Amino acid sequence: IKKFINGVLGDQQSALVGQNCFSRGSMKSTYGTGCFLMVNTKDKIFRSKSGLLSTIGYKIQDEVNYAIEGSIFSAGTIIQWLRDEMNFFDNSKDSEALLDDSGHANNLFFIPAFTGLGAPQWNPDIRASFYGITRDTTKKDFVTAAYNSLCYQTKEILDVVIEDGLNISEMYIDGGMANNHKFAQLLADITNTNIFIPQNTEATAVGAAKVAA
Repeated sequence: IKKFINGVLGDQQSALVGQNCFSRGSMKSTYGTGCFLMVNTKDKIFRSKSGLLSTIGYKIQDEVNYAIEGSIFSAGTIIQWLRDEMNFFDNSKDSEALLDDSGHANNLFFIPAFTGLGAPQWNPDIRASFYGITRDTTKKDFVTAAYNSLCYQTKEILDVVIEDGLNISEMYIDGGMANNHKFAQLLADITNTNIFIPQNTEATAVGAAKVAA
C-alpha cells in the first residue's frame, strides 16, 4: 500500500487555515505556551514598518497567500508558572475563577517577559516583573494582572498591524487559553475587537487536516 503526504504546513500557518482566515486582513491568534498572531495579506508580501515578520501563509492549489506575524514569547507558560511555582491553583483551568471579569487588579501590573519581549520590541534582555504590590495585593490580583498583560501585549501587536495599514475588526483565537471565556471577553474589551472562538480550539490540527483533504 502506497502512502502519500498530501499537505505540509507550519503550526501557525496551519492554525490560520484551521480558522478559515482566507481573506485579506483576516487574523488569528493562537494562545498556547506562547502567543502567535498572524494576519493574511493574500498575494502581497507585506513589509511591516513596525517589526512584524513577513511569511508565507499557505499555498493551496498553486495559489500562494502571504501573512505577517507577531509573537508573544510567554502566554500559557505564565499560567503554568502561577500553577506550578506559585501554587495558586491545582489546574490551569482553575485560574479562570481567580480572573476578575473587569480586569481589575488593584493597580498591579505584570511585565510578561520570562524570556524577553517579542513583537514589536524584540528585546530578549527584559525580564518579567510585577509592579505595584502592596499589603492589600491578593492572589486574584496576581492572576488578573498576568492575564491583563497578555491582553495588552496582543493589543500592542494589533496597534502596529493597524499602523502598517491593515484594517482589523475581528480576531479568531485558538489554543488552550481560548477555552477561558473570561480571558476571551477581557481580550475583546481591551483590544476593542470582536473575538471568535471555534468549536474545536485545536485549530492547528484542523488546518493540517483541511490541507491534507
